[in-house]
Amino acid sequence: MVKRRIMGSMYFNGVPAAVGDKYDGQKLTIGDTVPGKEITWVEVNGLLIADRCICTYISAECLDDLGFTAGRAITIDGQQYLCRLLKVGTEQNVPNEWDAALDATSEDDNLWHWKNFDFWGQEPVEGAPAHRALRGYASARNWYYNWASFRFVTVGFRPVLETLD
Repeated sequence: MVKRRIMGSMYFNGVPAAVGDKYDGQKLTIGDTVPGKEITWVEVNGLLIADRCICTYISAECLDDLGFTAGRAITIDGQQYLCRLLKVGTEQNVPNEWDAALDATSEDDNLWHWKNFDFWGQEPVEGAPAHRALRGYASARNWYYNWASFRFVTVGFRPVLETLD
């Protein structure tokens, strides 16, 4: 049985934003839960993974600049977490956190909301350090890459949380 947790909200320039909103250069944070703007997380393999992209039109470079690639500490409703990008593999068909999460749950779009949206991974692409891997869009396990500066309405930020003690 898949465990879901509904908590936390995304903020643009300190103002609560709806899940799925377009990023437009604002200061992006994740913090305390605001009713109607909650993020749904899937609890799997000791991680909390957002069930969808929480914002779109954001580049991997923007996520780097905001501190989310390797991770930054955030607080949601009094609990501290490391919030970061998923490890999705430096090349296709190598073990990674995203495929492990799919193996432990399912590839169901109703759970993961991957159809027609891709999300950035943490690692640079093997042999192409200016590129970053993207997952999703055509299938749950779809893997491809683009320039880290690439922004598009179907490319987004799917955060993962690790509990900090």
